Amino acid sequence: NGHSSFMGPTWGIGTWFKRYVSRAKPNLYLFDEAGNPLINTDEGVKNTEEHLQYAKYSGDGSYTWGWFEAYGSMAEGTSAMTGTNTNLAKFLDRPETESEEWLTTKIGGKLAATMPPGHQFGDELVRRTCFYGNVSTAVSSQSKYPEVAYLFNQWAGSTTIYPWLSANLAGYMDPFQISNFKDPFIIESYHAYAMEVIQETVKLGAPTLNLSGAQAMHNALDENLQAAFAGQLTAKEAMDATAKRWRQIIKKKGETKMVDAILADRKAWPTIVEKMPA
Repeated sequence: NGHSSFMGPTWGIGTWFKRYVSRAKPNLYLFDEAGNPLINTDEGVKNTEEHLQYAKYSGDGSYTWGWFEAYGSMAEGTSAMTGTNTNLAKFLDRPETESEEWLTTKIGGKLAATMPPGHQFGDELVRRTCFYGNVSTAVSSQSKYPEVAYLFNQWAGSTTIYPWLSANLAGYMDPFQISNFKDPFIIESYHAYAMEVIQETVKLGAPTLNLSGAQAMHNALDENLQAAFAGQLTAKEAMDATAKRWRQIIKKKGETKMVDAILADRKAWPTIVEKMPA
């Protein structure tokens, strides 16, 4: 398999998005300033066409692959590369004798980390990644003891406890605090070669859909991408259908409110533009 990047239902949205957002300088946004979807513009359609082509360089049925298949392929050494979560090295770059029962790894000492790819604009380079949905903690509005729950979260997120939660091979929390990347437990677990790469990659991360109705929008995109993979829709038809559904959701939620949220959301997007390496 050439790569084992996520391409399947739900998981593949991030792979599509990373390619999409770097198609303009500083970003190709999902909506214009009037709240109209941009995913069915020429660049949006071209992005989907390339996403469909990208699947051909992975394993059989790669457009159905999610976390288990992708990590399994890398663990077996049957994929050359992947664009994935920051914990891949934690789980896979260790001796085979230390493998988990559910995931045997054969690639200990054979991994490296690199920055994400992007698009070239003259002598400039725009490369992006995205913030994927992660496991997090919150306080329920129905809690009988919200103060105690908040104190627990505060303790768990402290610079003393959180590095242990991240480094733990049985856990799935990932480092994000600046101090995490200097912590010896984190460095040992996630490996020194990934420390700078993760920090620099985070600076290039854009949110996907961080709006009211996001789940419905993600579902519409996901379903139409899968239909395109199956040959039921062309890339243009898939993006047109998705854009139509997104417009319906925006109208249902209230256009004025949604446009305000779209404009506010842009403030969270990265603006870093690099010079092309010599």
